[in-house]
Amino acid sequence: MTVMEVVTWPAQVLETKAKDVTVFDDQLVQLARDMHETMAHAGGIGLAANQVGILKRVIVVHIPHENTSQKPWHKNSSRVKEWHNKPYTLVNPKIISFQGKFTSMEGCLSFPDQMEYVNRHVHITVAYQDVSGAHHRLSCDGLMSVCLQHEIDHINGTLFIDRMNQTAAQSIKERLLDQASQT
Repeated sequence: MTVMEVVTWPAQVLETKAKDVTVFDDQLVQLARDMHETMAHAGGIGLAANQVGILKRVIVVHIPHENTSQKPWHKNSSRVKEWHNKPYTLVNPKIISFQGKFTSMEGCLSFPDQMEYVNRHVHITVAYQDVSGAHHRLSCDGLMSVCLQHEIDHINGTLFIDRMNQTAAQSIKERLLDQASQT
């Protein structure tokens, strides 16, 4: 496996809509493996192909189990979900249904060390293909729901700064541009 370079903002590839995957071959399997390795190496829980400079509709996710009883999307629940501690590769994912709204703190590997509140849906269902092309559906809430929405936004060319208030987004942009000018 290969650790790939995570692209950081303001790279244009992050704001470019990715293309559907039509070929399900060994190269796709290797891309998924490399993306999982890259995500783990970077300490992330989700990664979109755009974030490694590849404009394919591929995302990887791996959500560890944590006690979620204090989270707004999971009051009174700390049970393990079927998606906890399981690596997922979603090819051509699409949100097909959603319920509820809430605001949660998010970060992004392409915006190093930046966190801000973003509005998301509480529960979503995603239709996707695996690396062999088989079709699946996944219904989820909690951190998995947030992560999938975030990563699907990436392959649609939408950034988390596009989902927050303008003042917060501008502040993040200024901090990153300032950091870049100091290096």
